[in-house]
Amino acid sequence: MKAGKTNLLLTVLMTTLFLFGFGLKYIGPSPKTPEISSGKSDNLKALKLLDQNCLSCHNPDMTGGHASRLAPPIFKVREHYYREDITKEEFTASILNFVKNPSEDKTKMRGAIRNFGLMPSLVIPQEDLELIVNYIYDNDLSSEAWKIDWDTFKKNQIRN
Repeated sequence: MKAGKTNLLLTVLMTTLFLFGFGLKYIGPSPKTPEISSGKSDNLKALKLLDQNCLSCHNPDMTGGHASRLAPPIFKVREHYYREDITKEEFTASILNFVKNPSEDKTKMRGAIRNFGLMPSLVIPQEDLELIVNYIYDNDLSSEAWKIDWDTFKKNQIRN
């Protein structure tokens, strides 16, 4: 009798593992990484806006070389505007001032203009721009943690 119960238990266990491992789509929460899952829905919204409005030109992926890019990668933009002693307000104002009406005299990236040309003006609502720039200020886009977040975000976008 003991062997029968053990076999039944093993059969149920194997069937469950098979169904959940191979046959059914996982419906639970998707795996998240610290920056995106920090409890702030603004982070995810900002990342979506960043993806929709900025990353087609400022792609964070460094493969393909300079000739295949339209603009410097987004982490290089942050690197040129961010300093340890800069406040979020100063950072935001500096980038917004340039993005709203790009010109050579407003840029902190003269080499980028020389290599890629002047960025076109963008028509993005002020609220969305501020959300994007605040996200860029708050997140080190060159860090391994952010790269993991970015990869997770891309995978989740493909699934949805």
